[in-house]
Amino acid sequence: MSTLLSTSAWAASFERLPDGRIALVVLGEKFAFPEDELDDVELAGPEYPCNPKPLRLSLALWRSDQRISECLNKLIPDSFPPGSRLYLSLRVRVRFEDGTAYPEPGRTITDPIRTTSSLYPGRFSPNDLPIPPRLIDFVYVGVLHINTNFDPHIPADGPPDDLGYQMHGAGKPGQFYRLSADHRIGKATKPLDIACGSYCSVGLTSSDGYVALRLEWMGPSPRRGWSQYDAAARKIADSIYAARPPGDLQ
Repeated sequence: MSTLLSTSAWAASFERLPDGRIALVVLGEKFAFPEDELDDVELAGPEYPCNPKPLRLSLALWRSDQRISECLNKLIPDSFPPGSRLYLSLRVRVRFEDGTAYPEPGRTITDPIRTTSSLYPGRFSPNDLPIPPRLIDFVYVGVLHINTNFDPHIPADGPPDDLGYQMHGAGKPGQFYRLSADHRIGKATKPLDIACGSYCSVGLTSSDGYVALRLEWMGPSPRRGWSQYDAAARKIADSIYAARPPGDLQ
């Protein structure tokens, strides 16, 4: 057994929300998903500590398999123990709400999207993404104790570009970019941080730095579309973090 096993009497659990979604109640948070999408949400961390280990551990399996449920409910309690460093990471598959896989059959993430169906999670339109989308087909959410995406003491490499992005850490394996809050789409109170190398990612964190979301796309790609990924990521966060007010993750 893992040394991470909690002594809390309150085990992680599932509950049905008034809108019909199923919420995983864990570490003081509620991660909500449509019931028929639970198989598209996988546990990315911590490592499953019991044997035998399933080849793929989805929330659907966690909810339906008593042996797996008992193991994980001991590992990850529903409340957050004070001073704990327990964490949870979920990998959510991106797909279209009409059931079509993303990317569409016979196409890649570098092909324009043909369907008009909204994308899940977040229910955002394909028109909200750059053309071509380049969006990687998983988004990561969790309780991760992340406050920033990069060291704020890394000096800026010159002034912002014409879109407002300021590069940090030039010459390092990956570059980091920061966009001021007033340049972001919609209402935002924090600057946007983007990491970019062979792929790029927008990282959102909650106001208390306790939970996070990461959305990735194939890079390098034109910076003109980065704000669209940022707006999509915030829609996704609002759709999943049921215990957080809208806009809390930025």
